[in-house]
Amino acid sequence: MRITDLQIRNAKPGGKPFKVADGGGLYLLVQPNGTRAWRMDYRFSIETFDLIGVDRTDKRGIPEVLLAQDGVYSGKAMLSLPAGQRDEFWKFVQTHATPRSTIKVPGKTATWLPSGIRARVKHLRGEKQLRHASFLGIEPPSAPD
Repeated sequence: MRITDLQIRNAKPGGKPFKVADGGGLYLLVQPNGTRAWRMDYRFSIETFDLIGVDRTDKRGIPEVLLAQDGVYSGKAMLSLPAGQRDEFWKFVQTHATPRSTIKVPGKTATWLPSGIRARVKHLRGEKQLRHASFLGIEPPSAPD
């Protein structure tokens, strides 16, 4: 439930700090001295996604991996690996690159990868679209039986 302007104005300081919840981990913290501050409680989760491509054209200059889950584009994660692992990752991408993605990704030009490659990603728990996500590594495709 969202907090209203009236609830914010009526949140008067008391003897102890208290919270007025806005939902999704966001709340207004009211201190005994009258100070008010917006706070956010969040937790991270590590999950496995399908790695569908790598976008090197980020405006900040940070490469990002493009991810999907159940055949639907889920978002992107920042590529934040140590130098040695990063070099291995780029070699892996160059060896496995394909001409196009099997999953529709709106407005992205990237180096695409074949289906079956899984990636471990750390992200904010409970988000519908990936944000604040970091790429932790890949799980190469298993050999066909």
